[in-house]
Amino acid sequence: MGWFTKLFGSSPKESEKRGLQDHLVRLQIPLAGGELRSEEEREQFGEIEDLLADKVDRAGVGVLERYEFSGNTYTVWFRGPQATPLAEVIRTALSDNSLPSGSTLFLRHGSESETDAPEETWQL
Repeated sequence: MGWFTKLFGSSPKESEKRGLQDHLVRLQIPLAGGELRSEEEREQFGEIEDLLADKVDRAGVGVLERYEFSGNTYTVWFRGPQATPLAEVIRTALSDNSLPSGSTLFLRHGSESETDAPEETWQL
């Protein structure tokens, strides 16, 4: 029995040893007209951020890390211990929103340092 187990009763999970969440899920939404133009659009995306942050947190599958408006795309980054359950929560939460054509989820099943981590893209 190791010293950690003697002290605390069990060893930490591998994901806890590595720190924050390893897997990445990135939501990309093309902006209407190629750029964010109105306050109404900004409010709409703010509501989406709040909804997703809440759903992801309540499900215990990860965290909303950051968001960005760049060029003609709105992007939100999430981190979690497993990309697929995190992406499922995001996709389900967005099912009632009419997202523009070309909206996608990018999943990376591993940390940024893992050069051979599997990746996939889901169309929304």
